[in-house]
Amino acid sequence: MKNLCRLSGMILLIYIISSCEKKPITPSVSTPTILTAIKNITQTTATFEGLVMDNGGGPIYARGVCWSTTEDPTIEQNNIIEINPAGSFTGFIDNLNPNTLYYFRAFAVDSAGIGYGNTISITTLLSVINFNPNLTYGIVTDIENNKYKTITIGTQFLPPNPQLYHPRGNLGNNK
Repeated sequence: MKNLCRLSGMILLIYIISSCEKKPITPSVSTPTILTAIKNITQTTATFEGLVMDNGGGPIYARGVCWSTTEDPTIEQNNIIEINPAGSFTGFIDNLNPNTLYYFRAFAVDSAGIGYGNTISITTLLSVINFNPNLTYGIVTDIENNKYKTITIGTQFLPPNPQLYHPRGNLGNNK
């Protein structure tokens, strides 16, 4: 009887062990960690740089930069995508509007999703004003050291915005 119990126990143990399913161990993958940099800003262009700091444990499928006039841009908005998995990347953005606040951030895509870098805000430069080269201009500087072109017509001195200046002071703020 003891042997029968032992034999039954052994058969039960073999059945339990053989019925266990072995699941493969899959490494966990997270979204990539990215750094963003913007440089060489003009009236309508900028150069971006991105660096994949951590690939999240899986291969990078695409990377690039996205931008918008609202905070935290996503790839659903304006973007430049590179299909190149190497660490750092650079690109050129054009057709921006002059004197406009933009938000940029680099991104990378892996099997876990999209990893975004830090958001950087920049303002593109003012449009270049072409003054008539046949005229002679003066310069006036305000208290904040901003410089403005002026022109003299006959004996009258005209600042860039005549409403702001008056020979007897600022008449708009007298109370």
